[in-house]
Amino acid sequence: MLAKLERTEGLKQADVAELMEMQPITLTRLIDKLCKAGLIERRGDETDRRINRLYLTKAARPLLAQLAVLRGEITQAALADISISDAHRLIAQLGTVKDNVRNALQGNAPVDSEKAKERHYG
Repeated sequence: MLAKLERTEGLKQADVAELMEMQPITLTRLIDKLCKAGLIERRGDETDRRINRLYLTKAARPLLAQLAVLRGEITQAALADISISDAHRLIAQLGTVKDNVRNALQGNAPVDSEKAKERHYG
């Protein structure tokens, strides 16, 4: 949640839930815990008082730096002895599997893998 919010600060809670593929109520519970821990804060929207936007606090920044180091170590260990091109291919294939499962659960047809690549970021 913190890493996702770092890249998308200021988004509405509903938009963050969609990005994280979580139900809004589940995300709200997580946000409540992170607010209580002093890692994120909700700020009202300037144009719509019903909307909360999410921001990291200063206290979250050192934790994010630690998480980045850990993420790098885990990635390096997980992809040891795998070429960069194979790693990219694996990530693309896993993305296709994820899309296929999501679509199957929603009763939709399989995803065209070329179109799916267009909407994936980073």
